Formats: sequence, structure tokens, C-alpha cells
Amino acid sequence: ESVRATTAIVDALPGWKLISPDPPFWVKNTQDYITALRRKKTRRQVQGAPVSESPKLEAYSPPLNQPKVPVKKNKRPEGIPRPERVKVSRSGARSLGQNQICISPDNSAPQVKITSGDTVRNEKGYVMARASHGVSGGGCFVEIEILPHQGNTRLGWSTDEGDLQAPVGYDHHSYSYRDKDGGAFHQSRVKSYGRPYGPGDIVGMYIHLPRGVKSNTYITLLTPKPPGMTAKLLPVKAVPGSFIEFFVNGASQGRVFEGAIGQGTYYAAASCYHGAEVKFYFGPAFRYPPPPDYKYLPASRLPSLVPSITRKRKKAQEEAEAKLEAMAEPEDGGEGGGLENEIEEEQQEEEEQEEEEEEEEARDDSDYETRREAAPKKPQHRGRRPPPQRTRSRQEEEDDELMDVEMESDDELPPMPPM
Repeated sequence: ESVRATTAIVDALPGWKLISPDPPFWVKNTQDYITALRRKKTRRQVQGAPVSESPKLEAYSPPLNQPKVPVKKNKRPEGIPRPERVKVSRSGARSLGQNQICISPDNSAPQVKITSGDTVRNEKGYVMARASHGVSGGGCFVEIEILPHQGNTRLGWSTDEGDLQAPVGYDHHSYSYRDKDGGAFHQSRVKSYGRPYGPGDIVGMYIHLPRGVKSNTYITLLTPKPPGMTAKLLPVKAVPGSFIEFFVNGASQGRVFEGAIGQGTYYAAASCYHGAEVKFYFGPAFRYPPPPDYKYLPASRLPSLVPSITRKRKKAQEEAEAKLEAMAEPEDGGEGGGLENEIEEEQQEEEEQEEEEEEEEARDDSDYETRREAAPKKPQHRGRRPPPQRTRSRQEEEDDELMDVEMESDDELPPMPPM
């Protein structure tokens, strides 16, 4: 009775078909029919029954043109404007109708997740994210909001030569402020600086680089070479009068790295660790602006004054390619290209150098032979008498004479006739 009730219920459902009453077996599509048939054949073959006894199944296909269920869309209430859509290009620059500063993927580690061009998040170890535009002179200010997270952050400034696979402040190209203890980092050295900060705080970063100041001092290099690095670390000149100042919710933590910031273009940077997330505010309006007597430029004004890091690298690449093309072009009145001529001259110099080395080796060999011949010969058997010569016995001499006579007699024999 239970089987009959189940059969009646399943038969009433659209798309299901009973193909075996004992035991009851339903399928819904053609593929299930084929699978069921194969299983039925295999079962009957194992039990010893012929395959021809398997029940014939009728062709079945699911019903077409089923009615579509309408989906209700949530309409936007009247009076509430649509949010402005932010387009992020491959270079990371936001396009809101004009060129704006943002966190650039070209200037950041590939592990960093960048959202809307201003929010940075990283799930694993320390890596660096940098802005698309930088400052090389004067004052500049940026704010960073610490979003809720369970990791750690380091915020600061870095040149485009800073190591992206390391935190800000790892080498002599970057300077940072750490959250958990308020320490200031440079070249992986920490010193006590300000108070700790965490989620919910807004950290302001101000950098000052005097213009037109000559420097005769260099930054002491303390960072060890990365593994596998063979190139020398080039020294960097320090900018006199330069400094960095951090603010936490508008409260200044004091100046740091005074007179110890190297020359170059510095970009606002952040390093996140184990799920940390921060959001950049480039201005011109800030939650906690610097004091009124500070002369500074909001980071949002940088795109109108300096090119982005992407344009800089593209321009440098174009200049290098143009230089190579100019070297490869033929000179006026000459045959062949300048680059080819340089290669031929280098090959000719190498050949001449090899010939000179061969001549020197031959000259050294001749001088050695001359000195060897001119040197006095050492007497043989020095310190002992030469071995006495062995005298031949009379019997040996007679045997030799007899052998000579036999050889002469063999020569006088007539030749053998042909066979």
C-alpha cells in the first residue's frame, strides 16, 4: 500500500516517470533513463538472466516551454539619487571624468586587493601598496582610515624603489608608523615614536621636503641585501630640513626622521598584514586637517602637477626604445648602423686582444727555452759511478756469425715455381 501511494504521488509530479515497479524506480530525464537501463542490464547479467528480458523503456524528454517565474526587482524610492559609478582602469586610476590620484596596481604588490581605487586589503604577509602620484618637493598631506580588522598595518611614505614584497620602512627608500606599538620604522630599525592606533582611528601623514636645498650628507645604509641580490646598494643623499609628521585623530605625534629623508619622489603607502584593511583620503577635504600654519598640498592636487607612476615608466620605456633605434640607424655618409659598427668594433678589439695574448704566450715560451738552453747542464749519475758495460762472450759472437750466414744462404735460393 505504501508503494502504491508513493507511485501515485510521484506520477502526479511533472517530469517524473516510473520505469521499474519492483523495486520502484523513477527517473526525470533521458540521461537518467540510460543510466538506469545500464544498471538494470548489469544486475540481470549478474543474476544469470538474459539481457533480452530487460524491460523496454519508452523515450522520454522533459516538457518544454515551461512558464517563467517573474522576478520582482526592487525599485529605487523616488528622491534618492543613484550612487556615482567608479570605473577602475587597468592602471588603477579612477575615471570620474578626470584624472585622479588613487592606489595604483602598477605601483603596488600583486597580492594587494584594491577596491574603488582607495581601499587596500591584504590577507597574508606584509606587502606594500602605493599611490599613483608622488611628491618630490614641498609639503603634502594624506589621511588614512583604519577599517575594522584583526591584523596589523604600517603607514607611511615610500619611493618607487621601495621593495613591494616587504612592509613600509623595510629599506632606505621608505618610512613608516606601526599600529601596535606606535614605533617609527626605517631600514627595518624601529624607534619609539607615538601612541598605538587601531580600527576606527584616522591617521594623517604629512611629509615636508624643502626645495632647492643642496645636500652633502648621505643616508647610512643599514638594510642588508635581499637574498640573491648581487648589485650594490647605491647611497642616497639626505634632504636637509626634511621631516615626516603623523597625526592620530588630529593629535600630532611629533616630527620624526628630521633631516634623514633621502632625495626622490615619495608616494603615500600602506602595508597590511593578515586581513588588515585601510582606506585612503587624498583630499582636498580632510576630517582632521593639519594645523593652519602648515603649508601643504592635498594629494588630490598632485595629478594636475606631476605625472603618474604609470606615465613615468611608460615615458622612460619610450625614451630607451628611441635611444636604441637611434643607435641602430645608419650614420650620415657611413655604411651600416651605429649599433652594428659598435658591435664590429668590439669584436675587432676582442680579436686584437686575443692576438696580443697569444704573442705574449709565445714570447714567454721562447724566453723559457732560451733560459733553459743557456743554463748549465747537470751531470748525469750525480754522486755515483755509471754502470759498467757488459762484455759479449765468444760463444755469443759465434752464434751471431752463424745466423748471418744462414740469412745470406736463404737469399740465394731460387724462387718457387707457380702452382
